[in-house]
Amino acid sequence: MVVTKPGMNEELASKNNQELAPALFPLAQHASDRGVPVQWFLEEFIPQVRERLGENFEEATTKMVVEEVVKVNTASNRRAYVQLIPCSRPPDFFISHTWHRPFSELFCCLSQHFRDLQGSAVWVDIFAFNQHLSFQEMETDLSTLAQTVRQTQKTLVVMDPQGLCFTRAWCLKEHNEAVILGGGGSHGNPGKLQIMPYCLLRNGMENVVPMMYNIQVENSTATVAADKEMILQEIRNQEGGIEQFNTVLKRALRMAVAAMPQLLSHDNEARRKMLSSAAVLFMKAGDYQPSQQLYEEALQESIAALGEQSAETLHVVQALAVLHRKKAEYVTSERYQLQALEGFRQVLGGEHSDTLHAVHTLGLLRMDQGQHEVAEQLLLQGLEGRIRTVGEDHPSTLTSLNSLANFYRGV
Repeated sequence: MVVTKPGMNEELASKNNQELAPALFPLAQHASDRGVPVQWFLEEFIPQVRERLGENFEEATTKMVVEEVVKVNTASNRRAYVQLIPCSRPPDFFISHTWHRPFSELFCCLSQHFRDLQGSAVWVDIFAFNQHLSFQEMETDLSTLAQTVRQTQKTLVVMDPQGLCFTRAWCLKEHNEAVILGGGGSHGNPGKLQIMPYCLLRNGMENVVPMMYNIQVENSTATVAADKEMILQEIRNQEGGIEQFNTVLKRALRMAVAAMPQLLSHDNEARRKMLSSAAVLFMKAGDYQPSQQLYEEALQESIAALGEQSAETLHVVQALAVLHRKKAEYVTSERYQLQALEGFRQVLGGEHSDTLHAVHTLGLLRMDQGQHEVAEQLLLQGLEGRIRTVGEDHPSTLTSLNSLANFYRGV
């Protein structure tokens, strides 16, 4: 029997850990200088994550990757991940993302955005900060956020299909830092804040638009409650406080959305989809001129690619009819509305949901024009068609009922 002294196993384990620990590279003094090359991320880190997570790769959140890859790989030295990377250097771009969405979305965005720019370096919090430290211990590094945003060319937002990034306090703070330091942008020029739309190409912005339109930083969430309170107090101390923060950020994000189609010049179908999605966001915000410009651009490209009678083209025509009605430009709205209705009837048939929607919106237009008898007939026609095709309890049927009720109250 071998007798060991108390503490010998702990000493041996410590010695073994030191022998097995990977080599450490110098750590940049300021966290703002701890960038990682995109090429390293795609060619070296991603294969490690795939191997570690296996079939869970697509669904695993970034938080899981931090726990199961980043912290495990740095467990022996308890240092920031960048110290395992021989090629770390000051970043060109700041990456804003939420840990509560799939890590594969971050991978998707970086692989698409930098397909021709893999020599770039990016700043990503999971690598730059020591993930073994508590929030209090990380305070010095966290204070370099503004400096990191300032010294990088752009803040690139990983836009997730559910818009969760617009509900997280840290994400909103990062977006706002870009606006403060790089301006709120203008139509066609988003300033320092840029959205990577690549995760939206399958499902569009249907779920994202309401999240972005209704941003309220005071209702945001954070994993650590103290983080949110710190961020809110910081905002309260700024000129205009929380109300101005929300207003300025929403406008800046609309400008960033308007610029998204520029990133999709290699994919015409995706570009058209993003043009229309961006137009919806501006229309919901009551910002009609840029909405009209985006819709008209989408219409021109759709006609060129698919022709005037394609369903996609007719949807854009229908949207323009609604937009001009909101602007009280009834003659122009009527022209687009009649074109859309006739097109849908020819292409999809009289009982299709898109055709019935066009009938309904034409009824609303006639109501606004004061043509009450025609409006009533069209609203009833739309209602009866929806009852026949989707039933009495369908949301579109209930919309028709609500419109009729408003009509009868108004006449």
